[in-house]
Amino acid sequence: RLMARRRIRLDEVRHHLARRPPLAIEAQTGSQAAVAILLAEHEGDTHALMIQRAERPGDPWSGHMAFPGGRREPHETDLYATATRETREEVGVDIALHAEPLGRLDDIHAQSDRPLDMLIRPYVCGATGEIVVRANACEVQATVWVPLSALDTPEIAGTYRHPMGDHRASFPAYLYRGFTIWGLTYRMLTTLLDALPGTPRRSPLPPLLPEE
Repeated sequence: RLMARRRIRLDEVRHHLARRPPLAIEAQTGSQAAVAILLAEHEGDTHALMIQRAERPGDPWSGHMAFPGGRREPHETDLYATATRETREEVGVDIALHAEPLGRLDDIHAQSDRPLDMLIRPYVCGATGEIVVRANACEVQATVWVPLSALDTPEIAGTYRHPMGDHRASFPAYLYRGFTIWGLTYRMLTTLLDALPGTPRRSPLPPLLPEE
């Protein structure tokens, strides 16, 4: 059983995100994408909805843990519209109807085995009622609600070894109920936790540790 450091209330997240201006990156070229970090409070603790992406050839994040999201389409007026559409398509949740925007995290550049010419904007949304998840099996292999408080416990801290060329590299990760959260999603979660005073700080930019 995971022993949480402390419970994190949704009102606390709302309050601190409102006081923290996100770092915005001006996209000159390349593509843009957005994700929705959907939060819901259960038994006094805030949980984040996460997905395990379906295994698909050509997808640089195939099978990875992630938040609902994807690339911006030409007709979309802004990236929040992208996050809304992708959340509806991937997990069957309309955040325009069942959640409220709480704020944004820092823009980040996408990266897989190599830097990608893509800007990602994470939006944080708070559920305004019960959320019913209906995962799209073509895009989502599994879904899980992860309590933010659990991310502060030593039991969940781990390492992920990822093959890169002719060697393997180790990255810090969260290990939760058989799911390994690393890379871009790890960075987003640590950035969110860093916005909340009283939670232990972990670097949102994990170092690359090559192995023999």
